[in-house]
Amino acid sequence: YGNTICGRHPIGVLLNAVSSLQQQGNGIKPSLKFLKYAQSSKCLNNYDSSVSYAAASLVYNSSQ
Repeated sequence: YGNTICGRHPIGVLLNAVSSLQQQGNGIKPSLKFLKYAQSSKCLNNYDSSVSYAAASLVYNSSQ
């Protein structure tokens, strides 16, 4: 389909940071909440194109 992800490198950095913090086992728990999702249009066939937008919030809370 030729799909691409704009911002994939910053997203990868964030996911690696989350993974690293979880591996440290310091009792901090992440909470991810998607705040908004929207599409520019629906794809009905392989020749259509669309842009999707997503906003999320990642919060860390200490369990101590």
